[in-house]
Parts: sequence; C-alpha cells; structure tokens
Amino acid sequence: MTGWPRVAGCSVAIGVLVLGMSSASASSVPSGPPDPDDAAVAAAPTFQPSYESIYVPITPCRIVDTRGGTGTNGTPLGNGHIRAYYVSGTFGFAPQGGKTGGCGIPVGAVSIAASVTAVSPNRSGYLRAWPNGQAEPSATVLNYGTISTGTGATLSISPTNPIGLRVHNYGGPTELVIDVSGYYAKQLAGFISPSGGTYAGSSRIVSSTRITDPGVYEVTFDRDIRYCSAVASPYYYNYYASTDAYGAATVDTVRVRLFNNAGAAVNGYFSITITC
Repeated sequence: MTGWPRVAGCSVAIGVLVLGMSSASASSVPSGPPDPDDAAVAAAPTFQPSYESIYVPITPCRIVDTRGGTGTNGTPLGNGHIRAYYVSGTFGFAPQGGKTGGCGIPVGAVSIAASVTAVSPNRSGYLRAWPNGQAEPSATVLNYGTISTGTGATLSISPTNPIGLRVHNYGGPTELVIDVSGYYAKQLAGFISPSGGTYAGSSRIVSSTRITDPGVYEVTFDRDIRYCSAVASPYYYNYYASTDAYGAATVDTVRVRLFNNAGAAVNGYFSITITC
C-alpha cells in the first residue's frame, strides 16, 4: 500500500531548525492503516509549485544622486545618455552619489521599490529604466517637465550583477535621484524528489541530493543559512521530517531526514523553506 497524497485542510508534519539543534515535530495521523512498506511514494505530484518573490522593506536609502556623484556620474543626464548603476552589494555607491556601503540590497534581489526623481531639468523629457544586461523596454518610468518631478515605481534589476540597473534619458538634461524603500528577492524554497533532485523551486537552490539511501537529503542554497530557520514538510501524511543546518558539511546547506510512523528512514517528496 502506498502513502496518502496531501489533501487541503489536513495537518502536515514539519521539522524546524532551532539554532544548531535537529528537531522533529509530528502531526496527527489520519485514520486508516499505516503504509506497510513505505515504498518511495506512489504517484508523483502532477504540479510544479511556484515560489513568488518576497518583499523586504528597508529604511529609505539613496543609491543614485547625480548632484553628489563623481566623474560622469556627477553630471546631469543629457538627452540620449544611458548610465548603469549599482543597486545591490556594498561597492560602487559613493561615486554615483549614493550611500557609502550601499543600502543592504543583496545580490540576488530581482526588483526594488524606488522613488525616481528628475531634479531641475532644463527641458521636458522622460526616463526608461531596466535590468542591466537586458534589452531596453518601450515603457517609460517617468515623464518630467521643466520642474523637479518624481514618481514611485517597482524597478526590475539584474539578480546576478551588482550593477543592476540601466537608465536612459530622453530630453533634459536633468539631474537624477533614485531612493529605495525595499526590495524583492526569490524565496529560499523548493520541492525535492525522492531521488534527491530538485523537482521544483526557486533559483536560490544551488543543488540538492540524497546522501544516504534511504531518507537523508542535503539541500544547498546560495547563502549562509546557519542562523536561519528551516522547515521541511513531507508530501505524505504518514511521513515526518527533521532538519539540521549544522549536520551538513557547509554553511549554505541544510540536512533533511525523512522517517515513517515506526521511525524508519524513508525516501519521499518534501518541500523545504528557509526563513532568515
């Protein structure tokens, strides 16, 4: 007999990491006989879970101000000028008039909540902004006249390049100020198959593998997760899980163990979420 698939409204079993300690939590088991042989799951999931980006607010912080920059970045944007700006990381902000050391936006962020302002333009015009490394869009982020004009916008940025944003000015010339109030980043989350491969998940998962057959997995992410909380949720109700970041060989990896009602190690699908 195979395990029962997940049903909306029922409780699930999860494991929670508590700063270096491995722990397991059990949920109530549905009525009916337990799985007698714990075969490595019956039917594979027929869906691909999506993992939306999460919003992280920050204290409003300036990344660009042409009035305080140096070199070319310290001059107004003329008509037709295109400039690339640092958005994430800790380097390169002071020369573009931003906060020294950056605004705490990590490399890997996919977009920012920003205020874009054309300051003291000489003539009317408009600005376009897009992720560095991509094609310029046809959409306009800001139209301005001959007085300082600003707007709030969500700007997509490159998740892999600290120089994450390009701006093209049409008109002006104008000074430019960009302030950031938050950023969006992909979740540290995924759905792992019984064999250890990543069945679905965000690009924050670098690799996943089953290191012991049966029941012991390691999932590696793109950042240090030692002091984060980890939750593993088995796909089958009569399976349970524990998580342990300190049992893994590296600081970016969490170890997950699956077991059945009798405490025996088993293989199976599970979801994993890291919260930092």
